[in-house]
Amino acid sequence: MKKIKIFSSNCLSIWSQKICYVSPINWMLKLHHVKFSASKDEYQWTDPYFLVSPEEFDLEKTYNMLLEEEIDVVAFSVYIWNKKEFFEMAEFFKKKNPNLTIIVGGPELDAHRDKEFFRKYDFIDWVIYGEAEIAFSRLLDHLAGHEVNLLNVISKQGFISEHEPVNKKDDILKYSIYIEFENEITKFLKGLRDRGVFYALCWETTKGCPFLCSFCDWSSGLHHKVRIWGKDELIPNWKKELNLFSKIGVPSIYWTNPNVGLTPQDTEIVDYICDLKQSKKHTPIFISTQFSKTKKEHSYSLLDKMLTYQVTAGLKFDLQDLDPVVLDLIDRPEIEWEYHKTLIKNILDKHSKVKVWGERTNPVWCNFIWGMPGQTLSHIRKNMIESGSLGMFPTHHIFELLPNSPAAEPAYQEKYQMKIKRVYLNVADGVDMHPGPISSHWANAVVENFTLSNKDWFTGVFLFNLYGALTDYNGVQSDHRQAGLGNEENYFDNSLVILNKVINDSYIHFLETDRIEVFFKDRAYGFQNWVGSRRHFLNDLFGNDEDKLFNIRVSLDIPPDIQDNFQHTTKYGLTPENLQNFVLEKS
Repeated sequence: MKKIKIFSSNCLSIWSQKICYVSPINWMLKLHHVKFSASKDEYQWTDPYFLVSPEEFDLEKTYNMLLEEEIDVVAFSVYIWNKKEFFEMAEFFKKKNPNLTIIVGGPELDAHRDKEFFRKYDFIDWVIYGEAEIAFSRLLDHLAGHEVNLLNVISKQGFISEHEPVNKKDDILKYSIYIEFENEITKFLKGLRDRGVFYALCWETTKGCPFLCSFCDWSSGLHHKVRIWGKDELIPNWKKELNLFSKIGVPSIYWTNPNVGLTPQDTEIVDYICDLKQSKKHTPIFISTQFSKTKKEHSYSLLDKMLTYQVTAGLKFDLQDLDPVVLDLIDRPEIEWEYHKTLIKNILDKHSKVKVWGERTNPVWCNFIWGMPGQTLSHIRKNMIESGSLGMFPTHHIFELLPNSPAAEPAYQEKYQMKIKRVYLNVADGVDMHPGPISSHWANAVVENFTLSNKDWFTGVFLFNLYGALTDYNGVQSDHRQAGLGNEENYFDNSLVILNKVINDSYIHFLETDRIEVFFKDRAYGFQNWVGSRRHFLNDLFGNDEDKLFNIRVSLDIPPDIQDNFQHTTKYGLTPENLQNFVLEKS
């Protein structure tokens, strides 16, 4: 009997938040295999390996675990946040034991697009792309000697299977992985709790997303069909699962649906969660819920109820950008900003002071993406000002190119003159700095496009991450959370002028090293590290006191005359006002 072990991980790039997001991928793959596979009696599924944090990454120790358990097949669930670590593991394991079968799957893999994939990663035997439940089961059947039609797999030997963008057989959707493997999952989660790990269990009630956003790779970009787990069951799966989560004391849930509020059952789910809380039973706290992009009024009514019953923590709004021209270029459906702003304001006026965890009020932030076609420095400035005026932290994520997203297509990149570069964002030198939604990490970043120069892109990344260091991002554990909110216009304009030399020196350093960090007096710093002892005078960037602003220059030993003639111009002289005409001309 062959022994198999599944490798998955927390979202390592945000581990500084000290929240562990637990993926149930092991049991999703196992469910289809034990229910439908011809080889279900020929494999032993061992306890899954789960990498909680970068500090636990240990090649030798992990390989010794494989030896002790006599593992024959290793499968990695690969995402943007764990590809580096898991590929290092796979290569190390293969060198130690060439007979070990190594399978990889997940949205970060593009062997079906990249003809050079196996030349670059010759330690991998098989790649599964797209939805893996059926494909993985059939591959295990094949490895056990059964004659089956393989699906959505590619081998190192050059075999390419049949291609099926969306699984035509959805038999698995009537089952609940949490109910089928209740004892296993309960034991696994108890193990995390016993180690002192605070976790959020990833939970989906639908599969798929109907939208085509250029930056996104939902369903690996293969289809846009939405299906519902257990929709025809007498007692819906979601109800049985929520009762189980309450019974075993799951502390928090990351509801991973991309569009909560899109399906009718979402209203029933929210009502049930709130009833559960009202009944005084243990109720998991929902975090980072992603609400529907188009049904805002309904979605925010669900959010309002969840906040009223205190079953959600953290108010997050995914905006990407406020300019409809930019949103159109990335195929992002969204309602008009001025109306959207009133909906958000109504929520914040009612709930922004709610305390769910401890003494801190709910953090409030919105997510933008920086580096998309159509953007200029004026856009990041407006994004920060508008969100700050509502009391929301304006998190700007680097536009990281996902290999199965529409933006990864050569034609898209050529059309918008995108330049891609592997860069390192140094938020903090060390994981013990203040937590936030962005941690230090490598990124396959879009660093320039037809409206955004490389220098302006870098300047935007620099200004936001310095802002984040000064305010400690979402401020969950910070006394500086109010330092900048509402004063983003002062901060942005003052920083462009006063810190111009620091930005220029840091940009030259970036061109030489590919590292985004503060380069000051011949030394590189993480943004939070550089702020450190300088916070007391850098905070004056948020004000308009000329004496204090002059003191920043003095404190940093920056001669005033270097700044006097500074003028900022964006690529092609673009502003939000003339951007639309420019885009039309280019198109």
